[in-house]
This record gives sequence, C-alpha cells and structure tokens, in this order.
Amino acid sequence: VKTKDGNNKIIPGMENMKGQMKHFAGKENKVGLQNFLIRIAKVIEQRSHSVEDLLRFMERGDLPIADDGCIIGYKVLRRYHNQDGVYVDCHTKKIQQKVGSRVFVDEKLVDRNRQNECSNGLHVARRAYISSFSGDVCVLVKVAPENVVTVPHRDANKVRVSEYHILAELPSAMYNRVKQDLDITNTEEGQILLAK
Repeated sequence: VKTKDGNNKIIPGMENMKGQMKHFAGKENKVGLQNFLIRIAKVIEQRSHSVEDLLRFMERGDLPIADDGCIIGYKVLRRYHNQDGVYVDCHTKKIQQKVGSRVFVDEKLVDRNRQNECSNGLHVARRAYISSFSGDVCVLVKVAPENVVTVPHRDANKVRVSEYHILAELPSAMYNRVKQDLDITNTEEGQILLAK
C-alpha cells in the first residue's frame, strides 16, 4: 500500500482477506477496501501483531468493510430499564449508549495481553460468537482498524477496541439469524441495513 507520505507498506496476512477481496473484485466501488488498507498501513509499525490478528479475525467473521475503511462488527447489549433505544453493556450494565453513540475508552485502559480472552476494553464480536452473550439486543458497530488494540491469541472471535460507533439495532428476526451464525447479507432486510 502506498501511504499518503509516499512510502510503500507491506501488509502481512492479506491472504486472510480473501472473502473481502472476492466481494470487492466484482464491484466498481473499491474505495472501502482501499481506505481499509491505508488505515491498516498506518498502524503496522505500532502493533503489527494486531494487524495480522485483525485480518484473521475478519476472515473468520466474514465482516464487511465500510466505504471509509472501517470494519462492521456486532455488539450485544442490554436494554436499559426497558427504555426503547437506550442500552447498557452486558458486563457492568453502566455504560449507557444508543444508535449513533460513539463509545470509547482511553487506549491505555485496554488490555494488550493477547493471552487474556476476557479483560479490560470494549469488545466487538464476529457473528459466530454472538450466541455466547447474554444481552437482549444486538447492534451493528463500526470500528476503525486503528482502534483495534487486541485480538485474543487463542480465539479470534472477538476483539478489544478503544472505540466503536453504533450504527443500527438489528431487528429480532435478524438478531436470531446472527445467533444461529447465519449471515445477514443473504436477506433483503440485511442487504438494505448494510447498504445504509
């Protein structure tokens, strides 16, 4: 990838992006993939292990890429006192959020130890991992590649991030589909949601 400063960066582990590459191969608009690669190239020197692990996580999760180069993932939350549209995290039940929220923590607070599967930081999961969470709502989130801090080493089912942006709540039928590890891109409703 040629970065904005004119340097070339090699991105290790690109073979793990074959699903996304196949998706973009038939499209005229490849701006999302291009922006993703530029964003990844910026963080290689800071934490190359996260880049390689992130690409493996994306392969396993078959995660879409937005036009700005961010990754679309899943987050399970709980409704806050049954208030429509207000959620809290499943662990502490204190972090209130809603569609449109940008949720973040100081990157220094995110556990970088890849041996720890559950630890400090904000978590975003791939589809197959959703059924193991006890929340009652699933949202689509957008994560900038540079905000992915840690991918647990033994289990690339989730990532610890310093920031995510909530895009949409999945309707019940779509949430049930995701819990069964079925993709949402094969449904008309899912295609419309992802296109937004």
